[in-house]
Amino acid sequence: MDCKFFCKNILNFYYQDLENKEAALMQEHLLHCPDCLKAYNNIAPLLNSAEISKEIVPDHFFYTRLAAKLDRPKNERMSYSLYTRLAQPLFVVCLTIIGVFVGIKISDGIRDNATSLNTSSTENQLISQLAGEYYMSTTKEENVETYYLSEK
Repeated sequence: MDCKFFCKNILNFYYQDLENKEAALMQEHLLHCPDCLKAYNNIAPLLNSAEISKEIVPDHFFYTRLAAKLDRPKNERMSYSLYTRLAQPLFVVCLTIIGVFVGIKISDGIRDNATSLNTSSTENQLISQLAGEYYMSTTKEENVETYYLSEK
């Protein structure tokens, strides 16, 4: 038997899936070949650990304990969230109503000021037009032409 055949069938040899004749040949090859023996000794613990992990049985009550722990905080949070669900929309509605009334008051104040400014602005415009006819500069000095014409 050669090493190549042994390496191809090493898993079958470990799990004892070979015929008796092939298993005997592989056992004999292990006794005479140190490289194949080293490879088999490296792989065997890995395969053995995989079988041990299959044998681990979980605790049957793990889910019930976990579910009890998860349900407990969930119930406490629901009572808290119920108050939050009621208080938050009420707070938003109150702020909206207050905002609307404040907006109405502000717009009434602006409208009253605008009407009073319109009447005073028309008076100011008439005065500035009259002043523009008699005064050339903003320092309210009398127009030179008007002075000389009125003296004659």
